[in-house]
Amino acid sequence: MKVLILNQYAPPAQAPTSRLVDELRGFLVQEGHIVRIVSERAEYRGHHARTGSRLLRELKALAAITWGAPFCKPRPDVILALSSPPCLLVAAALVARTRRIVLSHWAMDLYPDLAIALGELSRTGVSGIFRMLMRWAYRCCAVVVTLDDDMAAHLNKEYGVETNIIPPWAAADLTPELIPQSTQGTGATVASQSWTWLYSGNLGRAHEWRPILLAQRELEDRALPIQLLFEGGGAMWRDAQRFAGELKLKNCRWCDYADEAQSLHTVLASRVVIATQRREARGLLWPSKLARIIPMPKPLIWIGPTNAAIANGIKDRPDTGCFEPEQIPEIVAWIAALCQTPQTSANVDSAAQIWEHQRLERCKQWELLLKNVASSEANTAPQ
Repeated sequence: MKVLILNQYAPPAQAPTSRLVDELRGFLVQEGHIVRIVSERAEYRGHHARTGSRLLRELKALAAITWGAPFCKPRPDVILALSSPPCLLVAAALVARTRRIVLSHWAMDLYPDLAIALGELSRTGVSGIFRMLMRWAYRCCAVVVTLDDDMAAHLNKEYGVETNIIPPWAAADLTPELIPQSTQGTGATVASQSWTWLYSGNLGRAHEWRPILLAQRELEDRALPIQLLFEGGGAMWRDAQRFAGELKLKNCRWCDYADEAQSLHTVLASRVVIATQRREARGLLWPSKLARIIPMPKPLIWIGPTNAAIANGIKDRPDTGCFEPEQIPEIVAWIAALCQTPQTSANVDSAAQIWEHQRLERCKQWELLLKNVASSEANTAPQ
């Protein structure tokens, strides 16, 4: 089987989707398939401050991928298109129709639905045309894969699309023993200095951050020795820093992005890991950090819709708290209570085994899906 993967990011970019497509490629190649990735080869951790600059970057990425995809040889049996940049699936559908190749889609973020939900686009005008194009592109797909039940339900309700569900996986070859001490970033050093709850990764528009800072204000008012650490960046990074300044937080630290190996050390040095999502973004994206955190013996606090698929999947996990963004007193009480309990060493050996198992299991699911669609009747063009 010959597979062409289209995505905005590919190694060495440090994007979660870059790693996922690279690991899927590695698995498929090991199984004897031929895989090509066409991407913009841009760095994931850029600046997203100005809408205009972001739009220009997305258009540039779309043009680069659309230009490169039609000329890939040998002719692929199936195209696998991801979600970024926006309209990538539409471009992939045009390429697939022109070359009579089967199209499959791995839905990571749902555009323009996410931008509409977050108030960045209205439902009319350009976004209405965008939705019409996406509806056509979805219907061009032989298979669409989503990340959880909420995402599957949204695509079915809004576009009439039936989907398969394959959750993302964590890097399976990542263990602290393989990471030299010299590569540890400042985040791990900062986290080890005091009792820390950690927000690690992209602080984008779809994530909650005000409840975290408000809860930290109350914890500091109680004179509890608790540190809040943000490690990463993103569109809301500066806004969050300004709000922390307005709250006059004394025990809130900010560290730059770390690669996945370094950020694992920061997680291990922290007492609690934070994952958040705005209520409006339910079913429109899935926080990639959860793939690594859920199997780990590490306390986790979720701030977002508590009746959503994500919360339902982690409620029964030990040392996990799930809260709506408005539940500041409850968040404070949960963190304060956890601060009084002894900290145990987080041995990630068992988690690493789960990561490896999930990677193999989910890559096998992808291989089966792609083999099925590659041999479908739609793939009838001459070789």
